[in-house]
Amino acid sequence: MVSQDQEQLRMQYYRAWEKHRSGEVLEPLESLLADIIVMHPEYHQTIEALGQEEDDSTTATDQHNPFLHMGLHIALLEQVQTNRPDGIAAIYNKLLNKHQNEHLVQHLMIDCLAEALWQGQHSPGGPDENQYKECLEKLQ
Repeated sequence: MVSQDQEQLRMQYYRAWEKHRSGEVLEPLESLLADIIVMHPEYHQTIEALGQEEDDSTTATDQHNPFLHMGLHIALLEQVQTNRPDGIAAIYNKLLNKHQNEHLVQHLMIDCLAEALWQGQHSPGGPDENQYKECLEKLQ
């Protein structure tokens, strides 16, 4: 997904959503995308509009980009799946047990991820994994 341009990436969301809605068999990445879209009904209209128009104004604003937001969900879930940084899977599972709400837990953790990425853009060494882990540990 990293090497694709913005339009191609957004169309992957669209195709996954359309396949999900029509009951087609999904590839693993498509299934992940569809699961994230299902969690965000506020984005359904935006995703569906991708197949109808080329106007970018409905897909992102200066304040909020639904594709960035969903991309952070994907990044977090990939980190949990690979347990990188070390210990993130245990934190995720502990928070799931505590809150019993997968979407809430992801949002709590995404706040830490987004902060780490923002800090990394503004410091010469990139994101600080230790600070990121400290933020995640405070959620427990």
